[in-house]
Amino acid sequence: GARCRATVANMSASARPPDTSLTSTAPAASAMYMKKRHVFGVALAAAVLMLGIYLYKGMAFAMSADAEALPLAQAFSQVMANTQHWGMALTQAIFIIFFSLFTAAMTEMTLKVRDSLR
Repeated sequence: GARCRATVANMSASARPPDTSLTSTAPAASAMYMKKRHVFGVALAAAVLMLGIYLYKGMAFAMSADAEALPLAQAFSQVMANTQHWGMALTQAIFIIFFSLFTAAMTEMTLKVRDSLR
């Protein structure tokens, strides 16, 4: 009921865009110096790390005194049941991977053009 709505509202408020911009910086920067498969690995690691941060934030709130201090198993199920939150988080994770691979492709194309002009 009301407790679940409060938890969903607080989890949504805790999922701020800087998490995405901070976790997409390293993979995008690595795209300029690494091969595509390495870029994919770095981007995948950053995306998984971001999803782990979201899981931790949600469980920390659900287990806090403000949310009636749920036990670990109940906090985990409550966080995992929030499909809207996980939909947003997965979209951001996919963005990190695609943005990094796009940056790698653009860097590769720029180097090919530069080398063809020599």
